[in-house]
Amino acid sequence: MKPQWENLYSQMLVDINRCKTLDLPETERAESCYGIAINYWHRVKTFFMVKLNYSDAEEIEFFKIVKPQFTSHIEYYLIMNQGLLFIPENLNEKFEYWQVGVERYQRFCDRNLDFIRYYESTSKVYDADYFLQRNNRLVVLPQERIFEDNDCRTSHDHIVRGLLANRMYHEYAGKRLNELKPPDPNSYSGHVPPLNGGGTAQPRSSNS
Repeated sequence: MKPQWENLYSQMLVDINRCKTLDLPETERAESCYGIAINYWHRVKTFFMVKLNYSDAEEIEFFKIVKPQFTSHIEYYLIMNQGLLFIPENLNEKFEYWQVGVERYQRFCDRNLDFIRYYESTSKVYDADYFLQRNNRLVVLPQERIFEDNDCRTSHDHIVRGLLANRMYHEYAGKRLNELKPPDPNSYSGHVPPLNGGGTAQPRSSNS
């Protein structure tokens, strides 16, 4: 990412990490972290929309790399907060509950396998279709309005957002799962499972 985005992203992570240390119930910390993420996304969107003319390469970089780095934290804390609200009391049910949480990432990858394989590859052949606003023909679904990006979105940046968010939740749910049992060779290691058919979905980075 370019320095202007890198700086904002670093600031956001500092604020989120500070929030995570507050002496509050975990649900309240998740809500506060969500608020931080949405506020930073507002700043990023405002800065981006001030400039009226971007090259295709600049716009693709923003929607493929920059925007999802911020919006993925919005989605992550929404998922986390929802997960925290419905934890069962029974220990066996808790174990099953967090196991389903760990498996959420793989289900997301399975639903979006073709696109994720493309995103994780070095190919750019479909970047213009996926990450230019003028090529977006999708109607914003009601559940997407919480991300407040109806005026600043492409057809596929929400999938990148979901990929990164679900990867973070995969790691979080795995830690909660391990807290329920003594460490053993089969305990969750934090490793992101490979995609079905090969490869591993990892967040992209940009040195531009």
